[in-house]
This record gives sequence, structure tokens and C-alpha cells, in this order.
Amino acid sequence: LSKVNKIPEFMVYVVLVTIIVSLQLALSTFLPLYLKEKGMSIVIGGISLFLFVIPGSVAGIFAGKLSKKFGFRKIVIGSQFLSMVCIYLFLYLPAPYFLVFIPLAGGFLLAAFPVLVNESYRHLPRNVGVAGGSIIGLTWGFASIMILITGMLIDLTGSADFTFKIISVLPVAVCLLTLKAK
Repeated sequence: LSKVNKIPEFMVYVVLVTIIVSLQLALSTFLPLYLKEKGMSIVIGGISLFLFVIPGSVAGIFAGKLSKKFGFRKIVIGSQFLSMVCIYLFLYLPAPYFLVFIPLAGGFLLAAFPVLVNESYRHLPRNVGVAGGSIIGLTWGFASIMILITGMLIDLTGSADFTFKIISVLPVAVCLLTLKAK
């Protein structure tokens, strides 16, 4: 069988990874501001940022192993659903209880990242270098636009809390689009 590049299928993965990374970048960029709005110190903001980002790396390792057993769709949809639950608990529970959900939200949100990157390579077998550069570099570049949009929303609304509640629905888009991924 001839290996053929499937660009439309690959682009679905680019969009999926872009959405996940966009939310991760937006939340992590403005997490200290959000916590400052909640009356927390900047030190708590810094520690929380660290605790939001690090679990995603660890979760990605486990998600990769689990995707071999259960399939990538179940892992992506499950991790994104759980990330949304944790983000909402983080946004709606009172202090200090909501702090427990920051590392869980980060872990679940980024768990799908390496799974999707791995799946994306199947669609560009003749150009795995382009696939790797696109799925990593291009998606993070596009995702940086989300930082600008999130900052604008915070400026317009005057609230990181309100803005976080708006953007925290992005995992639903990932779940729905994952169902269409080939």
C-alpha cells in the first residue's frame, strides 16, 4: 500500500491541538491576575501557575499509555470533559478549596496533547517533519492569539473571572471535533 498524505484529516488535529493549547496558554497567562482578583497574593499566583502547568506533562505520559489500551478518542474526550469539570470547580468553589482543582485542570487539559500529536502523524506519513513542525509550532503560534483575545476580554469586561468562565467552554469544542476526527 502506498502511504499518502491526508491533509484535511491532519488539519482537524491541528485545530484540536490549537484549541487545547489556546485554553492552556490563556489560563496560565492570566491565572495570577485571576487569583489576585480573588484576594490571593502574587506568591500564591506564581505557585498556582507552576501547579497548573506541570501536571500536564505527567498526565500526557499516562494518557499516551492509556490511549493504546482504550483508543485516542476516549482519552481525549475523557480528559477534556474532566478538565472542564475541574476548571468549573476551580471557578465556582470558594477559597481556598478551589485551589485544589488548579493542578487537576492543568493535568486533564494537557493530557490529550501528546495523544493528538501522535495521532496526527498518521495523516502525513510522507512528511512527518512537516507534521511535527505544524502540530507543535503552528498550533502554539495560533494559540498565542488566544492570549490577545483573552486579554482584550478581560479589559472589556474588567474581570478575569468572567472571561475565564467564557473561555472554559472550549473543551466542549474539542470533544465534539474529536468525534469527527479520523
